[in-house]
Parts: sequence; structure tokens; C-alpha cells
Amino acid sequence: MSNSTNEQLTDAQLYEFLKLSLYTGGAAPKYAHIPIKAVMHMLADYAVAVNYSVTAEDLKQYFGTKERDIKPIIKIFGSLPEFAKDAEIGWKKYMPIVKHPMNPDIVQPIFLTFLFLTGIIMGLRLFSRSMINGHIMAYDWLALVGYLMSIVYGVLAVEHSMANGYWQAFYDKSFNDVAESSKYFFILQVFYSWVVLVIKLSLLAFYYGMTAWSVTRWCIYVVAFVVVGNTLTSFFVYLLQCENIDYWNHIFQQNCHINVSAAVITFGAIFVATDIAIWLLPLPLVLQLKLQLRERILVMLTFCLGAAACIASGFRLQAVARYTNYSSRTTSTLMIHTWSMIEINLLLICSSAPAVRALILRYAPKVLGSMKSRGTVIYDKERVDSVID
Repeated sequence: MSNSTNEQLTDAQLYEFLKLSLYTGGAAPKYAHIPIKAVMHMLADYAVAVNYSVTAEDLKQYFGTKERDIKPIIKIFGSLPEFAKDAEIGWKKYMPIVKHPMNPDIVQPIFLTFLFLTGIIMGLRLFSRSMINGHIMAYDWLALVGYLMSIVYGVLAVEHSMANGYWQAFYDKSFNDVAESSKYFFILQVFYSWVVLVIKLSLLAFYYGMTAWSVTRWCIYVVAFVVVGNTLTSFFVYLLQCENIDYWNHIFQQNCHINVSAAVITFGAIFVATDIAIWLLPLPLVLQLKLQLRERILVMLTFCLGAAACIASGFRLQAVARYTNYSSRTTSTLMIHTWSMIEINLLLICSSAPAVRALILRYAPKVLGSMKSRGTVIYDKERVDSVID
């Protein structure tokens, strides 16, 4: 590690310092419950006290270092004395000038807001199907499953924000906090793909049932194939990315087979592309319908909701690119969960808009004008098919 004492660390220096913090915490299980910066201080003081002649037995006795971690530490730092010297440099030269960013208190408010809002919309959707159609369709049940899964995702995200603690950077956390946070992030990373899969399949099933146009149906097949394939591929990549699934317990034995950050960004980009495709799928059908002004405005609002979901998906991808690489000036992943919850819930609200509109037309027709158009713009299958034919 460089001895630079600049007032602000470069990205490369910060990257090295964050790695040093992570390794210092991982090498001291005996003090895994206290902030890593305190452990670094202890290791630096010990190194000076023994004139840097640190041995494996010293680390095991005074810091609880595991036998299996000794060789990897030597491989990473060159020798145990060099590891101790880097800890001293980190404490004396870098710790005084690094920033101490706090985690944003945003996950819980976003979760509670959408829990209430999306819950009302989903309730109206199911009530509309029951009262107007006489029964709830299969894709509505699938959307309900997606909503319940979104609640589970939100609860896990809140738990992750609590496990993540007050501080963002590794050196301000205890190693136990780092490991617990990594565990929740892994679970949420895997679970996100399945939540999105269920919600998108419910939307595609809805589109499929509302048109007999072969071109649209083939497009639906293609999008569904991509969504399912991306979900399955990401699931197995996340599970098998490292030799140990619980990599947070094996900091020095990760042996990862792929570039995890690149993989996460790639899967995220594909999900953004499918969001856009699903948003555009019904557009050719809707453009051919003859709608009154108020109906046309409502359709535009519905499409704006879909566009907002696509935008949220894009911001999520940006957060993934920024926060999964700790060479940046933050190590927080909470913004990924925030944008994920926004995207998921906007997809659910957007998919429920036609059913809610039908309910309004039935019980409050003055809100949207004439009752000439029964059902919904996309929901009214006979209207759509008559235009196509």
C-alpha cells in the first residue's frame, strides 16, 4: 500500500484501503464484534510492539486468526510482517483522512409506502375482477403471488438495512456486521430475479389472453423466454459464483470463478430491456383503438406508469454498477434495494391499472366519462381483436 498522505484518497487507494479493512476484520475473528478500524489499530500497535516480527502463532493467539487463513494472508500481502505494516500504514496514514459516510435511512419508508399503496391497488384489482368478470383470472393470481413476494423482498431489504448498521464503509463496521450484510445482500440478489419473473409473467399472460394477433403473441413468447432464461441463468450464476456459497464466511478462500460485478450488471441490463419490451408490447394495439379524450388521457397515464417502472429499472442498474464495486466512495448496497422495490411495485401498479379503470367505469362513470367503453382499453378483448381483424 502506498504511503501517500494526500488529503483525499484516489479511487485506487480507497479500493486498497477497503480491501485491507475487509482482510483485517476477517483475520481477527476474536474481535469480529468491534469496528474493524479498532482492530486495525490493535494490529498496528502490536506490530510496532514486536518490531513487525509477526508470526502465525501470534495472529492465532492474539487475534484468533484461523489456520486456514494464514497461507492466503501471506499470498495476498507477501508475508505476515507486511500484513502488519500495511495495517499500521492504514491506521496512521489513511484512517485520519478517509470519510465516514452514513447509510441512508430510506429503505423502510419506501417499503411501508408501497406496502400500503400497492396493497390498495391489488385489492381493487381483485375486487374488480370478481365484480365485473365474475371470477379472478389466472394472471391475477400470479400477480398476487408477485405482490406477496414483493412484501417478502421488502421485509428482507429492511432487515438488510438494519444489519448494515449506521455506517457504510467496512472500516467503520464490525466484521460481524459486514458478514451479516453480505448474507442479506446475497439472498436479496437471488430473490429479486424470481420476484420480477413472476410479475412479468403475469403481465405477459394478461397480454396473451387479450389478443389473437399472432405477431404480438410471438413477441410475448420471445420476451417470456428471455425473462425466464435470464432468471434461471442469474440464479445459478449467483449460487455458483464462488467456491463457497457463504463467501462472507470465507473471505480468504473465495475462489470466485466469474467477475461477479460484471455478471450482475449484465443480468440487470437484460431485465431493463425486458421491462422496455413489456412496456411497448401493447402499444400497437392501443394506437389502433378509437378512444374518447378522457380514455386516451388515462391510457397515457397508464403508459407513464410503465415508463416510470422502466426508469426505476434503469436507476437500479446504475446503482448496481456503482455500489457492487467498493472502489467507489461508498460500500452501501441499500440504494439497489430501494430502486428494486420502486421498480417491482410500479410494475404491479401498472399491471393493475386496467382492472382499476374498469371498476371506476362501473361504479363512478362520471370520473372517466361515457360508459360506452366497458372493461378496459387493453382488457376489452373483443374491441382489440375487432381492430386487428
